[in-house]
Amino acid sequence: MFETPVGATPLDHEDIAGLIPTYLSTRDDLNVVEAENIMKAHTKFLTHASRYHDADFLLQESTIRSIHKDMYGDVWSWAGAFRSRMTNIGVRSEQIPEMLRNLLLNTLEQIKHLDRNNQDACDELAIRFHWNLVRIHPFPNGNGRHARMMADLLIQSFSYPPFTWGSQDLVDESKSRATYLTALRKADSTMGDVDDLVRFARS
Repeated sequence: MFETPVGATPLDHEDIAGLIPTYLSTRDDLNVVEAENIMKAHTKFLTHASRYHDADFLLQESTIRSIHKDMYGDVWSWAGAFRSRMTNIGVRSEQIPEMLRNLLLNTLEQIKHLDRNNQDACDELAIRFHWNLVRIHPFPNGNGRHARMMADLLIQSFSYPPFTWGSQDLVDESKSRATYLTALRKADSTMGDVDDLVRFARS
């Protein structure tokens, strides 16, 4: 029903069964309603900035799930629920709770020793969190946009501006999306070299 962009997780029949708007027929239609839902969520995050710019609040499993639901809850009935199937990206579904819990605890521990006056260090921490969240791939779909939103909120909790992510929409195939995916794959292949990803996020 929906074409899958390069580097994205394909939607299977079970995922599509959770589609709330019944009038969608193309990937472009889907992108529009998802973008509208994400803008609605972003307005909520801005309205309650003191809460959503608090790292201790952000780095909780319940917050991770609720932000995904805020971003996609008007479009997908499974928004905010962890995936129960294997995908082309991510850990085994049964590993998600433990892997996510470890990521959140480790990031909170790193923040304790973070020099918040050093923007480079703050950028690297937020982008490394984003990369690890993408690697876990906790949800059936929308993981990239969710992880970028989490990185934006996390860096703002350190009083720095959100990332620009190549200054283009990364949903459709484009040069910026290709650069983003290349940087992610480099981090994967090197098990953690996020320098290119940080540079792209600030480009």
